Amino acid sequence: MCIKRENKVSIACKFTVLYSEATLIDMSTTLNLHGCRGTIPIEGDSFSKYSGLTTCFSIERPEGLIIFDAGTGLQHLQQLKGDHLFDNPVSLFFTHFHMDHIVGLPGFLPLYQKGNHFTFLCHPTYFEDWQSHLDRFMDEPYWPITIKKVPSLKYYEDLNPVAESIHIYDTVISWHKIPHTSACLAYRVEFDNTSIVIATDCEISTEEQFDALVDFAKEADILLLDAQYTPDEMELFAGYGHNSWESAAKIGKAAEVKKLILTHHDPARSDKDLDAIALKAQAVFPPTEVGASGQQFTF
Repeated sequence: MCIKRENKVSIACKFTVLYSEATLIDMSTTLNLHGCRGTIPIEGDSFSKYSGLTTCFSIERPEGLIIFDAGTGLQHLQQLKGDHLFDNPVSLFFTHFHMDHIVGLPGFLPLYQKGNHFTFLCHPTYFEDWQSHLDRFMDEPYWPITIKKVPSLKYYEDLNPVAESIHIYDTVISWHKIPHTSACLAYRVEFDNTSIVIATDCEISTEEQFDALVDFAKEADILLLDAQYTPDEMELFAGYGHNSWESAAKIGKAAEVKKLILTHHDPARSDKDLDAIALKAQAVFPPTEVGASGQQFTF
């Protein structure tokens, strides 16, 4: 696994295979962090290192692109991929439908391009009428162009309420309900003996919840986990649906993950504040870092 920051890629991290005598096909998989901020987007000099874009992550497989949530981080994905047509189909999984996790969708230009193919997925048991929620969000009086009128191909797909996983783009994606103010889904993506767990919004407050998430994230290569608050702030914000960095570090340690990435940063948290949190969390669980827009992990 390797990390790419600001488009500086270590060539040694690339994994390619020979296809015919003259063509090299890149068979690597990449995890991109596009937005790691929670609640509302923020900008300014004090937030330039980690960015103020809200939740959006993607995993790019040779067979297709998997996106998790549609916060303003979608703009970073758009810049990374360019405004051209996507070569492969795109599947967008929603963790839940709070505003900071869907607000980037209406302005996502690839959605407006004929020839692009999107599938939106979520769990019908935990999110009744989730398809109509999206339809209403991209409609008057909130947005001038309805989602049904944009020219890309769009499909809505319910995750099977009986099954525990789905096979897509030669990966297995499973889900786990985590405690938030509303329902929220964590996802585990497994491919090529690699596992990535994404748990964007959760407040782990009981031993049972702790054990369940630890079991779901067990020995993952990367765990992206909500760490919006400090331990002191939890006294004021208990019940708001978010973890402290200390809780996240303990979960990562108990789950024995290879790397813990703290995410869903409080909008008031400056780069300096997040640097300090990183050091404190590393004292609890050394392989911890703070998520930032532009980070890329290649497998």
